[in-house]
Amino acid sequence: MLPGHADGTFGTGITGNPGSYPTWVDTADLNGDGYLDLVFTHNINSVRVFINNGDGSFSAGQVLINYIPNDFIATAALADIDGDGKPDLLAAAAFGELRVYQGNGDGTFSTNPAVFGTGDVPYGIAVADINGDGHPEGLGLPAHGQL
Repeated sequence: MLPGHADGTFGTGITGNPGSYPTWVDTADLNGDGYLDLVFTHNINSVRVFINNGDGSFSAGQVLINYIPNDFIATAALADIDGDGKPDLLAAAAFGELRVYQGNGDGTFSTNPAVFGTGDVPYGIAVADINGDGHPEGLGLPAHGQL
């Protein structure tokens, strides 16, 4: 992480260990303390939470997904999908699933996700209010060139 100085420059890098082969990162205030926390996905089948300590360092939090047989999590996004004011986690599994884990508001997520089919090989997630009803939708985006 390179801390910003609010003048277009960055400070000395802060290193840590988000796990092996991180493939995606997203940020949100997961525990309501005013600091942005991190969620990393890894191409070795894991999603890990890191809680911001408020001083530029992070503490390892929940390991939400540790292994999915014959699959991997390609990407994840954080958004309040259920309208309860707490960020939820959307994770796209490579073999056609979008998993939605409800946020608990304390830096953790439910361990029993809602699972939706996305079609083959979702490679990204976008969250937006597509139909104008005031509620965000999570879209599993196909791999490049497969729209």
